[in-house]
Amino acid sequence: MLKYYIHKKERSIKLNTVVLIPSYNPSEALLKLLRELSEKEQRILVVNDGSDESYTDIFKEAEQYATVLHQHPNGGKGTALKAGIRYVKDHLPECNAIVTADADGQHKVADILAISETLHEKGGFVIGTRKFTGKVPFRSRFGNALTKLVFLVAAGKKCSDTQTGLRGFTRDLFDFMLNVKGNRYEYEMNVMMQTAQGGIAIHEVPIETVYENDNSSSHFHPIRDSYRIYKTIFINSTLIRYGLSAVFCFLLDFSALALFETFIPLIAISTLLARCISSPINYLINRIFVFKSNANKAASFISYIVLAGCVILAKMALMTLLNEVLGVHYVIANISVEVVLFITNFIIQKLFIFKNKKEN
Repeated sequence: MLKYYIHKKERSIKLNTVVLIPSYNPSEALLKLLRELSEKEQRILVVNDGSDESYTDIFKEAEQYATVLHQHPNGGKGTALKAGIRYVKDHLPECNAIVTADADGQHKVADILAISETLHEKGGFVIGTRKFTGKVPFRSRFGNALTKLVFLVAAGKKCSDTQTGLRGFTRDLFDFMLNVKGNRYEYEMNVMMQTAQGGIAIHEVPIETVYENDNSSSHFHPIRDSYRIYKTIFINSTLIRYGLSAVFCFLLDFSALALFETFIPLIAISTLLARCISSPINYLINRIFVFKSNANKAASFISYIVLAGCVILAKMALMTLLNEVLGVHYVIANISVEVVLFITNFIIQKLFIFKNKKEN
């Protein structure tokens, strides 16, 4: 169970934005950041995420500049961020925006202010994107490049820096942020995935790339936390779920065809019977698991069957064109056609067949 102890410091505030800083076993970099933010008259909320007792003095000094929320035991960065958002929502009704920053000195005050300014100009969701130029640890550079690529494939949207901790969002997104699952570093990726999939505009602001002492103060565990992040991407990706569904139903169709061929000599009949088994199952998996659709069942099933028939005819026509007319090698032609039809099939199912009905 999490217990909270709150220490406040009241002072006049000009802006209605709160700078939220989750912190676990912080260094003096946290106090330096707090002093600089205080000089810029920023309202600050620090969440002590179950730090060791040896860091008590740092948090006592932090109370000179910020409201400090103590959370015990350690719950992870996601839990700390949610605790801070919940506190602002419940106790600071005059504050209509939050900017989150890291406690390890990676984020400059000027960049935090730039996020706040962009947030007030455009609203919604704003992130600070690092340029990754100059002296950047290899694991950080490689990790961001890989995650950007995976995010593009999974979410269908480009993002320059998916792992940035410098972010801002307005009060209308507080409940959204609180409902996103995740307790540790995977929470931030969950936010990015659900923001992209929910059609929420992501505004990017270029920021300076800073790594103190080769980023040695980071509490990010390369294997454990990377596993959580990539697991989050795969679970939340509609395209990847669709691909898994396609592979499963292909294996089911192939197995059923092999079984029927044992008893039925006509390949056409065996193929038809196998497809009669795999197609309804594929429809159910796509409707329930892949697209999580609330569309009319009868209408979507009929549309799905019609699409399946069109895909078969399209494959026959394209294979004839590429292989027999244009002379493309059969294997290359088959792979090309399968890729095109896979993507086309996915888009049609997502946008038309399994499109969710709007709810009040």
